[in-house]
Amino acid sequence: LSRAFSQEFGISITDMLAEIRMEHAREMLASGKLAVKEIAFRVGYMNGNYFSKVFRRYYGLSPSEYQMKDAVHRKS
Repeated sequence: LSRAFSQEFGISITDMLAEIRMEHAREMLASGKLAVKEIAFRVGYMNGNYFSKVFRRYYGLSPSEYQMKDAVHRKS
């Protein structure tokens, strides 16, 4: 099943799931309504530190840095 998924979509199931989780996390961070640990839990990461590491890999910023940057953009 995993091989067929990879051949069909050009990405592994694990990578696809991580992309979906990170997109949802980014949207929640942009809202500014939830703490980073709560967002990590809501997108399926029990370890907040690991979530931060994965988020940084995708977006080049920690979740907290992203949240602050986005808050500045909303105020502008």
